Amino acid sequence: MSVVFEFLRYNESFKCAMRSMDVEGGFDNIDIDLLCDFLTAQECSTNLIHWVRRWSGNRVDRFRFNGRVSKPYLVNCGIPQGSLLSPFLFGAYVADIFEPRLQYSPSVRTVVSSYVDDGVILVASDSRDLTRYMMAELFKDCDRVARGRKMGFSMIKTKWIGFGGTTWKDLDIDGEILGHVEDLRVLGYRFNIFLNMSSHVSYWLERGLGIRRRISALGRRFGGDGGLDG
Repeated sequence: MSVVFEFLRYNESFKCAMRSMDVEGGFDNIDIDLLCDFLTAQECSTNLIHWVRRWSGNRVDRFRFNGRVSKPYLVNCGIPQGSLLSPFLFGAYVADIFEPRLQYSPSVRTVVSSYVDDGVILVASDSRDLTRYMMAELFKDCDRVARGRKMGFSMIKTKWIGFGGTTWKDLDIDGEILGHVEDLRVLGYRFNIFLNMSSHVSYWLERGLGIRRRISALGRRFGGDGGLDG
């Protein structure tokens, strides 16, 4: 998040906008052969690459529902989501999808940042139209690389926000219209069009008050003053 905050702070005199991206079904769609090629390019040891290939393949999964367990299924695609190792391998696999794409000029600045399967595009320029144009072009480039990995971005989780206190025009990406939002969650933080943290504070304050209300309800139901004690 430091990249996001530094970019917005440094370019506060420009027309800034930010777009969130989420890789859809990322862990399940990893091509193990291509992953091993990437690890080879990063000069990982042959023993490690062979181990990753064995670890990723021939997994046996079962499903449990209402106390019933399914038959075993042999899985030879993707990597297991939930494993401590998987985010590191996923990061190596999508590194070029989320390549920083840094640009700095007197009229426009851009950067792409990410954490595991969540990405963010940041654009600042001297006009809103140029900012919107650059944001659309950067997204199309990220999407092009992702499709080459047989991946894509979830449009439900793909949103964008422009700063400055007023609503921006919608984005048009190859005929697909993406509306502007006034409150955007990016990598755990919430931003609003005024570029302050009021949305973030309000969200977590309401979450905290909601927990307090539930604790009080439990206290009224089971006795006691509704606090947390032994």
